[in-house]
Amino acid sequence: MNPPKTQPPPVRLKPRRPRQQPPRGCTFAQQTMANNNSNGRNAAATQSSQPWGNTLQIPIDETKIIRFYYQNVNGLKLHNECADVKISCQHLYERQATVIGLSETKVEWKHHWATNSVYRALSQTWSHLKWSKSTSEIFFKKAFKPGGTCTIVNGPLSSRVSNKDTDPYGLGHWSSLTIDGRNKRKITAITAYCPPKQTINNAGPFTSFFSSFTNFAPAAQRIHDRSFSSMMTWSNI
Repeated sequence: MNPPKTQPPPVRLKPRRPRQQPPRGCTFAQQTMANNNSNGRNAAATQSSQPWGNTLQIPIDETKIIRFYYQNVNGLKLHNECADVKISCQHLYERQATVIGLSETKVEWKHHWATNSVYRALSQTWSHLKWSKSTSEIFFKKAFKPGGTCTIVNGPLSSRVSNKDTDPYGLGHWSSLTIDGRNKRKITAITAYCPPKQTINNAGPFTSFFSSFTNFAPAAQRIHDRSFSSMMTWSNI
C-alpha cells in the first residue's frame, strides 16, 4: 500500500501596500521625495547627508537673484516626444533656474529633428530662451551620440544674451552664452564636459573619449599651424 501523498502548505501572499500618494497641488520635487520615502530607498542617506552650497530654496526674488543650475544629465531622452526632458524642465522651472548647464547630453545635435524636438520641449516651459550646444565633428547616423553639452538662459534674462559660442576645435567639450549686465559688465556661462580618463585601446568606438581622440589629431595640427604661422609673422617683423 502506497503512503498518502502530502500536500504542501498553502502559500499566503501578503496584500501589496498601495503607494502613498502625495496631496494635490504639490510640486514635482515634492512628489519625487514622497515616492522615495514611501519606497524606503535612500532613506538613511537622505537623513545623514548634508548639503554643500546653496540648498535651492524657493521661492527667490528673481529681480535680485540669478540662479545657476548645472547637471550631468547622462543623456537627454528623446523618445515619447521628449517626455523626460519636459519633466526635467518642470523641475528646473519650479526651482527658478535661469542659467542652466547640461553636460553629457548624448544627442547628435547635427540632426535637425533631434534639435527641434529638444527645443520644442524647452519652449513648452519657457517661452523666451537662448541656448548654445556643442558636439564633436564626427557625424553619427543615429540621434544618440556620447558627450556633448548644452547651455540655456531663459526668461527675461535671455534678451540680454549677446553672444553664444562653442568648442572651436570640433571636440564638443564646451558651450557658452554671454550675458550683458549693468555698467557694461559681461557674464559668460560655460558648460564643459571632460571625458573619463582612459586609453584608446580600451575605449569603445561609440564613446566620447574615442570621438575626442579621433578629433584631437587634426585639432592639434590646426593649433600647431596657427602657432607656427604666428611665429613666422613675428620673426618677419
